[in-house]
Amino acid sequence: MANSTPIQWADSTINPIMGCDGCPLYPNPATIASTLVANLPFPQTHRTEVRRVVAEVFADHPTTNLYHLRAEVAQKIAAGLATIEALESSCDLPTQIEQEISSQVRCYAALLHAFRGQDVRNPDKYTNKGYAPTFEQVTKFAGRMLQASKWSDLGSQDRSDAPWLNGLPRLIFVSDMGDALSQSVDFPYLKQEIIDVVNSAHGNAHVWLWLTKRPRRMAQFAKWLEKQGVPWPDNLVPMTSVMDRTMAKQVKYLLDIPAKARGLSVEPLWEGVDLDLTGIDWVIVGGESGTYAKPFDLEWARSLQAQCRRAGTSFFMKQLGAKPVQEGKQLTLINSHGGDWDEWPEDLRVREMPAVFTKLAVSRPIKTKRLN
Repeated sequence: MANSTPIQWADSTINPIMGCDGCPLYPNPATIASTLVANLPFPQTHRTEVRRVVAEVFADHPTTNLYHLRAEVAQKIAAGLATIEALESSCDLPTQIEQEISSQVRCYAALLHAFRGQDVRNPDKYTNKGYAPTFEQVTKFAGRMLQASKWSDLGSQDRSDAPWLNGLPRLIFVSDMGDALSQSVDFPYLKQEIIDVVNSAHGNAHVWLWLTKRPRRMAQFAKWLEKQGVPWPDNLVPMTSVMDRTMAKQVKYLLDIPAKARGLSVEPLWEGVDLDLTGIDWVIVGGESGTYAKPFDLEWARSLQAQCRRAGTSFFMKQLGAKPVQEGKQLTLINSHGGDWDEWPEDLRVREMPAVFTKLAVSRPIKTKRLN
């Protein structure tokens, strides 16, 4: 299918914004430094000196540069700490520092930007103009939503690879490669690029799934729209990410958005969470993938499945991730993302879609040629 995505819960993706202000999967340099200092093999008595050296080496480096220069950064920090005798002799300090930096930059969108965008080590490198220069340089791409609105309606098409989508309009995931609610993105742009397009004759044929890690700012945008006399589109589904108990507290902001349906992407889930699912129509759950993935206890997913049952919320199990754990033991799966549900326990083979999605879009009239 043209304009398709491997993401199991949508047909397509579109990005009016590339880049992001950061999140737990793409922390700022101060957060990386703090975690790095905490994990280096030095006793508390030397933490002040360790912090000083790390801060000095990190100075003026954005996260993208730290990632690209992680080997060089590791060598500089190790050299700066070489005089501390308390260092464990068995520790390969440069390797540990390099791995620590790598393990904290785990956002797939940020890593794609690192590979395809600017590289401080190679200023003349070819960069993909469809990406932000670096992930922290949030960049507008006006016109993409308009182009996406003209994609075909899929309501009558058989999605044999994703049968749970059958009978639904085209589901378009907005912002999988950035966060359109990043602070530098102004509300007039969001209205013009997203709201006006979703409300258009073409845009009405699809359901748009707008995901953000900043639901409070999305609610502020909805309030701004209200003051402009612009209603929230019926076919625009506000969604937010939940990775841990801290992020779970932000779900409440979705209720401030006058939407017909709301959803949560509980992925990657790092710990068990109890959610208030009042007003939430859909919960997508998944474990983390990648080299530095955290363990994903399947009991967390089962708990969320039970919470959805009690609330009448649709439950969608996306993947088990790279390190699924059951009864204290890590499962060995062939699929590196844990995305093949033939390898899953049967009770988790559940991919439900909210019934309300069938009512949100307006079917596009089929043009017929007049016969004389």
